Amino acid sequence: MFLGAIPRKPSKEAAYKELRSHLIVMASCIVAIRAAPYILHFLTRDADIKELKLEL
Repeated sequence: MFLGAIPRKPSKEAAYKELRSHLIVMASCIVAIRAAPYILHFLTRDADIKELKLEL
């Protein structure tokens, strides 16, 4: 069999480093999604309008 085709198991240190980077990316995406409505509300606020209306 071709042993070069089988990927080697990464070390724990490398695995933790990659996991940490993936968690940072996931957390930043979640923060962006959670903050988007507040930012949109702040940018579209008006003295007369009491609710946010999005027209598509």
